[in-house]
Amino acid sequence: MFQGCLMDADQEPPQAFMTALVTEHFVLQGIRSTLTSESASRAALYLAALTGSLIALGFVARDATVLGPFATAVIPALLILGEFTYWRLVQGGVEDLHHAWEMRRIRAYYRHLVPPGLGFFADTSRADPSAPQRRFMGIAAQDFNVLLTASSMVGAINSMLAGAGVALAAHATANLSPGSAIALAVVVALVLYLAHARLAIHEYNVGLADLRSPASVA
Repeated sequence: MFQGCLMDADQEPPQAFMTALVTEHFVLQGIRSTLTSESASRAALYLAALTGSLIALGFVARDATVLGPFATAVIPALLILGEFTYWRLVQGGVEDLHHAWEMRRIRAYYRHLVPPGLGFFADTSRADPSAPQRRFMGIAAQDFNVLLTASSMVGAINSMLAGAGVALAAHATANLSPGSAIALAVVVALVLYLAHARLAIHEYNVGLADLRSPASVA
């Protein structure tokens, strides 16, 4: 049924093989749980650091002599933390979809063992019950879905933070009016967010290219 499987379709699978297969299924589930926990922890750490920094920034905003040096020290540090968090979340998302696909391949083999029990599998395809589905959690593979991930959230927040930092720097050094500084912040944030989205879509397309090929279901 799958590449590398030497058993015939009607042959009873060896007990050792079934034990190894169930163990592999369990290990993949554990890896996905670990990735989800790591992604949530990284995003929470970034948001906590951002929240604390913004609160501190509000306290020193009344003193212009302190605001400049404080923002110069804090904003770049937050941007670096945000970029590291963003890229790890993108990598984790690609890894998670890979492991989800491997779990679906195993579930497809489970369906093949007892055809009368296909109705108990929620992701069974009427066209080909033996094939793993190409929809993850009921969502079809589309580039737009990248914008709904945790990495996209971090990328959006980091882009707005960068826009605000550029606006503050321009207002302090070039004497821009508040309206012009806000407009500059919006443009910078939008450009950076689009760049983040484009890079994330590229990483997902490259990382999941093998799952989109027909050979991946063989």
